[in-house]
Amino acid sequence: LGHTPQETSIDVYSRLTSLSFCSSRLKMFDTLEPPKRVYSPNEVRDILPFMTKNNWSMQKMWCMGENRYHNVIVARGPSALTPDQIKWSVMCTVTSSIVATLFIIGVLAWMEMGVVAYILAVVIALLCCIGPIFRNALE
Repeated sequence: LGHTPQETSIDVYSRLTSLSFCSSRLKMFDTLEPPKRVYSPNEVRDILPFMTKNNWSMQKMWCMGENRYHNVIVARGPSALTPDQIKWSVMCTVTSSIVATLFIIGVLAWMEMGVVAYILAVVIALLCCIGPIFRNALE
């Protein structure tokens, strides 16, 4: 289809299993045929899902599953998202991250894990949820 990945990576386990010493001499791993890429329907149809001020909705932003990460958001021009749409998207993202963090802290409190676990949960949430939101907003 002519699409090439933007980034490829091989982790430590994959490197270990690809060593000829481990697979041929030690017989630790079987060599399989390489995986084949499975294309999504939008890739096959060569359709890019654009998010404009006319087709934006909270349902599309939060109920599309993994497909919402593939949307191209129009930021400039006559079809750009309005400031209110951007504001509600950010507020919903931050609110859902805070609710998820409070849920995890509630489970930790129910399990009586202690203050250190609560603080650790908040720090992890800030690094993994809230940080990327603002980093992406700046781009």
